[in-house]
Amino acid sequence: MRRFLAAFAVMFAAAGAYAHAEEDCRLQLAASLPMTMDRTGRMSIPAAVGGHPLQLMIDTRTPGSVLTRSAADALGLRPHLVTAPGIGFRMYGGERLVRFVRVKDFALGEMKDSKAQFLVMTNPLPPGIDGLIGWDFLSQFDVDFDFANAKLNFFMPHRCEGRAVYWTQNESAIAKIPFELNEQENPHIVIPVEIDGHGVKAIVDTSASRSALDLGIALDTFGLDTASAGMRRIGNPSDPAPSYRYPFRTLTFEGVTVSNPDIVLVPVEKSHFDSRRLLLGIGILRQLHFYIAYQERNIYVTAAGAH
Repeated sequence: MRRFLAAFAVMFAAAGAYAHAEEDCRLQLAASLPMTMDRTGRMSIPAAVGGHPLQLMIDTRTPGSVLTRSAADALGLRPHLVTAPGIGFRMYGGERLVRFVRVKDFALGEMKDSKAQFLVMTNPLPPGIDGLIGWDFLSQFDVDFDFANAKLNFFMPHRCEGRAVYWTQNESAIAKIPFELNEQENPHIVIPVEIDGHGVKAIVDTSASRSALDLGIALDTFGLDTASAGMRRIGNPSDPAPSYRYPFRTLTFEGVTVSNPDIVLVPVEKSHFDSRRLLLGIGILRQLHFYIAYQERNIYVTAAGAH
């Protein structure tokens, strides 16, 4: 998907200016946008094409930025077949994206692009959502999720490692977490966390409203069974492969703790993610303030209200 970034790379070439001023560790804000949460907890931000407003979800787990076919049609954009090898990817519902549109006047806050390109999906997104901003765009920046103030901030990447946290001076409140980044067909951020003291790898997924873990892994790791005290079956009572909830006490990010995390235990045949890992969704993430420094390969985390 990096080849789809050519237009963005030109647009944001100024991001490389930090290389000439390494001693200046001040953050350079590229855009600050209001975050909207829908009833399911999914997060989106405003954008525009040719002055026509759009609402786009931020998806740290999707490799490429996407418009729905209905949004592309409403904007009068004609899809083209992707012909370059290795371009296109499969969405979590199984749809493979093989068409794209060219956008002459895309705007995200103060950032504008006259040569943007988006893949096109035919399956609908939640009501009011016109597309996704994915890894291809996000990874060009440091991305700051400020849930306490309902703001998503894009900063130019910088080389002063450990100097990203601007919202609190309390160093003991900050967790600096190195992350793994799988850059293959479906790139995603993986971080270490602890659930009730047990180490688990977690995928950061800002498009997921809830967090989920494979039921079998949960039973093995925590010594549980489906009849354990507190284990509660959810969903359709006649479902032959039911999901469960269990009252975990803590989810810890290198010292920053979320109490009573809401985690759905999903049987492997229903999971649409790497079931060996925790899928970390917005229900938990919104209790944090976190800053993804893609080029550093670090995430900085505090409680959402830290100051």
